[in-house]
Amino acid sequence: MALFWALRCLFTNYSGKVVSKLFVGLRYLLFLFHVVFLSFSDISASEMPASETLPSGAFSSDSLSSDLFSREIQLIINSLKYIHGVKNSASSTPITIVVIYDPESQRSLEEAHAFVAAAADQEAVWLPLMLPVEAVVSLQGFQGYQLAYITRDMEAYYQRIFELSKRNKVFTLSRDEACVRGDCCILSVSLKSGLDILLNESALKEVGYEVDAAFRFMV
Repeated sequence: MALFWALRCLFTNYSGKVVSKLFVGLRYLLFLFHVVFLSFSDISASEMPASETLPSGAFSSDSLSSDLFSREIQLIINSLKYIHGVKNSASSTPITIVVIYDPESQRSLEEAHAFVAAAADQEAVWLPLMLPVEAVVSLQGFQGYQLAYITRDMEAYYQRIFELSKRNKVFTLSRDEACVRGDCCILSVSLKSGLDILLNESALKEVGYEVDAAFRFMV
């Protein structure tokens, strides 16, 4: 099925007209390679099945495993290459990414620390900066940054975070689908129970970014 869409991208667009630029299909194939490599490389058999749910306030050790998180971060980095306007990994200096968490939530705090630890493996790309959510919404802590990672248990702050992200053109991302479905995050990526990539097109446009046509075939 993926190969079908890749070939279709090479020769046609949704309206059936011939696509004049073959690089769209080629970029899609490149991204597909990244996705297949990351999503099928040594995923632990002990990871929680999709049908199970975590109790409130707790994470399984597998869901925050260093290896899984590192591969998710690499997939996010690859995905951001297809977002027009986002400073990418080709830059010679690390990009600061703000990690927003709620210190009152144990699993939010744990996820923030796990993200920072995993991001250390990408030290040439990202420089993570942990900020408590209250400091961000009260002091407008997004100013001067382009990327923000939003942890779980932030539903009460979604609206305020999104308002600040629009004002400061901050690209927000998460591994929690609820953040995208709640119109706070633009992108969510997770490999916990297979490959899950969600893109909020409305939020993308409101914040002021555009996505490469090749990326649309994966979300």
